[in-house]
Amino acid sequence: MKTLFLHGTTTLLTLSMLAGCGSKDEDHSPTTVAEDKENIQASFDRTKSLIQKFRDGTLYKFAEEFIDYREEYKEEEYYHYVGNYYYGRRGDYTYNSQTGKYDYTPGQGDYDRSSYGYYDDVISEFATLLGEKLDDKVDFDAIEENKRFDFASYAGKYTWSKSKEVWDRTSHTSIAVYFPSSEAAAANDCEAGITAYTDVRCDIEGKTVYLPTKASAYFSKGGATLASADVTADYTGRGIPKTATANVYAKPVKLNASLSQETASKYKASVAIADEDDDNNNLSITAEAVLSNAIDSYTDFDDCQINNLHFTVTQSALAIKGSIDLKTLNNTNNPSTEDINKLINFEVSYNNQKTGTLQVEEVGGDRYLFIYYKDGTKENTSIYYDGFVKDVEHIFKK
Repeated sequence: MKTLFLHGTTTLLTLSMLAGCGSKDEDHSPTTVAEDKENIQASFDRTKSLIQKFRDGTLYKFAEEFIDYREEYKEEEYYHYVGNYYYGRRGDYTYNSQTGKYDYTPGQGDYDRSSYGYYDDVISEFATLLGEKLDDKVDFDAIEENKRFDFASYAGKYTWSKSKEVWDRTSHTSIAVYFPSSEAAAANDCEAGITAYTDVRCDIEGKTVYLPTKASAYFSKGGATLASADVTADYTGRGIPKTATANVYAKPVKLNASLSQETASKYKASVAIADEDDDNNNLSITAEAVLSNAIDSYTDFDDCQINNLHFTVTQSALAIKGSIDLKTLNNTNNPSTEDINKLINFEVSYNNQKTGTLQVEEVGGDRYLFIYYKDGTKENTSIYYDGFVKDVEHIFKK
């Protein structure tokens, strides 16, 4: 089953979520299998271009240059007390970065000179400076201590003073932060803030917790909005979400999501993603999950499992509808490939016409997800997602 989820689930997610438009959007005439393959491949190519566009987009570019996040390998030398695990083996313990262990050289003394290698998360010095100075001005620890984000107490206009290297705070009805896009910028050309926030008190496992019911935030540079978010939620008295919505904009991508508790044991969710410049390059996912038990408190999640999962994924004219009988699958000891295919149902369609189905096959002792086309031929779906995954990894290589 592990191999199935490594290969099959990856395939299902990419193939279904990334299915896109092809060359037959203008008419609804039946497609050939060759055209179906072209349409599927086109969906991956379009999605890759969308990811590349996001990678090259204004928001990602700004974050990449401003934060400059990376990992740096460092090495420290320190005196390591020889006791406990190394008791009786005094000497030099040098960290070997290739093996991840210490190389031991016998020696004398209660303390031993050692070398230790590690990776350290690093962001730009300027971004670090802004964060540290803001931390001096605002008591962020109070949020954790009080288990609540007191919006009114944090409200204010925070303006970075380049000459003094401090944040100036003045009265304001919301939270607004003004800062430069770089250390070399002559003015505070960036603005971020929270314009609205409300919460509700809930009792979660005997503890009082305040959960957000509404929040609105934004980020802009040079007067142009690069990101925004509007979130709403409703809960039971014990903090279980009954409904939740999120509208997020991260230039150039728009995302709308929702979650609802239909009954105590049934949840529905939907996600829609679109390119702001190309409405045809969009993705819509809806899912319904029936749980093994009613959810009234967070302890109910401890032994909870999904009994049945139904979903529909659409992008342009291509769609995938699927269902999985997870209850039977989880209760089947060492299920065979035949057992799995009886419990899953994935159908691919184009312009509401059936294109094929997805089934699990065993090849060389491993299980893969195959697509069976309408003419009876089949292919391992890895022909679509292998190259796609590598290309996406290359896009985000840095």
